[in-house]
Amino acid sequence: MNQKYLTHNIQTIMKKKTAKRIRNAVMVAGFIGLIFWINGLELQGDVISMSAQRYGYIGIFFGAVLSGFNIIIPVPIVSFFPFFVELGLSAPLTVVIIGVGMTVGDFFGYIIGMGTSSAVIENSKTIERMKNWQEKNPYYISIFLFIYAAVMPLPNEIVVIPAAFVQTSMRRVILPVLAGNIFFNASVAFGLFHFF
Repeated sequence: MNQKYLTHNIQTIMKKKTAKRIRNAVMVAGFIGLIFWINGLELQGDVISMSAQRYGYIGIFFGAVLSGFNIIIPVPIVSFFPFFVELGLSAPLTVVIIGVGMTVGDFFGYIIGMGTSSAVIENSKTIERMKNWQEKNPYYISIFLFIYAAVMPLPNEIVVIPAAFVQTSMRRVILPVLAGNIFFNASVAFGLFHFF
């Protein structure tokens, strides 16, 4: 009787582990599919300029959200800054709206990272080490995120999603990324990076 009970328990545990692995694989595949779908929208200059002409700041905001959550083919919406100013929009307000919109896009990346973190952490010793390091040095990741968002012309999801994997609090991710996005866009818009 004990042997049957033990065998049944082992089979139940194996089924649960298999179901969890399948669920995690589906979540990761869904995340990758979502990235390709967003990139398939082909956010181009004409779309950005038309939405800015038609909807003003709201159009710029939604364009910035798509630009902020665009990993494979990043579209730097701030490169349309002269066009936005030519439309008569306020330069400082435009920079802030672009920064906030990009941060909302980064927030979606953070949410997806949190949702898929169990699948990644379970299978990655590197992520587990990063999680331990982050717990010992909680402010370092925020400083790194600010610097990355402020100076790197690459998608922020490259660092936001791993920060979510290691369970960094939303405040310690989103606030530094917001400040970095605004700094980066202001630097590009007002010519501080012109020498590049």
